[in-house]
Amino acid sequence: MNSPEAAAVAAPDAPVAAPDAAVAAPDSRVKVEDNRRLSLTLGDALEALLSLDRQTGGWLWRGTGHAVRLATDEAQALVVQARRTAGAEPETVRFERQHIGAAIIHYCHSLRIPMPRGARKEIELSADGVVLVLSMTVDGPRTRLASPA
Repeated sequence: MNSPEAAAVAAPDAPVAAPDAAVAAPDSRVKVEDNRRLSLTLGDALEALLSLDRQTGGWLWRGTGHAVRLATDEAQALVVQARRTAGAEPETVRFERQHIGAAIIHYCHSLRIPMPRGARKEIELSADGVVLVLSMTVDGPRTRLASPA
């Protein structure tokens, strides 16, 4: 540590550089934004829907020949086809965004995937799958303010 740079850093009497003018003084509160995207394929979204259907006593989870697709109308929903019994005609069940969101939250809870309860939840649907978007802002007091001069 005989270099001039090391001596300047270690010297207690060395002048402290003034803070950059662009850096503002800290506010008395801190704001943290938390944004997450939980992406599921259509097959995984079907698994989540069937898991909730089983939990609530529905028939769909016991059906056979499940097929899932994105609805073609503007409302955007998932459409699941299944047969109640072998050889029966396939029945179509439509799941709106609210039901899809509830199924994904239930499924993630069963898999122990942590999700903040207070987060705003939004569902995005596409031909590739489903995305549950979680976003929240936490605002609280700072635990340490800037040191006095």
